[in-house]
Amino acid sequence: HGDFWDNPHWLAERWYHRVYLWISKYTIARADAIRVMSEGQKQKLLRAAVLPQIIRVIATPVDISRFENFEAQANPNQKKLLENLRGQTHAGGKKTVLWVGRDDAAKDLGTLDKAINIVIAKKGKENVGFWMVGVKKIPDDLIDIITAAGGVDSADLPAYYLISDLLVSSSSSESFGKVLVEANACGRPVVATATTGAKEIITDG
Repeated sequence: HGDFWDNPHWLAERWYHRVYLWISKYTIARADAIRVMSEGQKQKLLRAAVLPQIIRVIATPVDISRFENFEAQANPNQKKLLENLRGQTHAGGKKTVLWVGRDDAAKDLGTLDKAINIVIAKKGKENVGFWMVGVKKIPDDLIDIITAAGGVDSADLPAYYLISDLLVSSSSSESFGKVLVEANACGRPVVATATTGAKEIITDG
């Protein structure tokens, strides 16, 4: 499921990842079938001489209609949530940048921190707002800039895409990148680091 073969970022995260890598190579050499999340992952296995006929690319499924039709299908609580979020984010023409993820080293919040500071320096914090869904701890230098939504029910997630002008992904490693597809299904553009999955979802430029 994860993108860890031929991935120096993943190896550097934990000392025991090298043990996991060895175990996976031992296991895959004896497998009858292998499912990967992206074509990029498949190519990594092919370079390691894994037989192509036993590999299948099956990405995480995304129910596109749930995101495309959220406003039409929303229940009263979801409509109220969307109205409240729009009230918080759209005042004075301020642009809203959204990040969705979990507390994980692979999400590379250090790179996100640097990117946000570049945007703030160029645009001014009065002109752009940043929202993070899925994390509670905000980097100390960004506490007064970022709004943390914490854990959000997956059924309500489309509301957060819809109030944003842009979704950003800062990950150093992603096997697929479901949030990129979900944001696109809500009609939102995405910007991401060039992970294995993102390179198959986003057309560069």
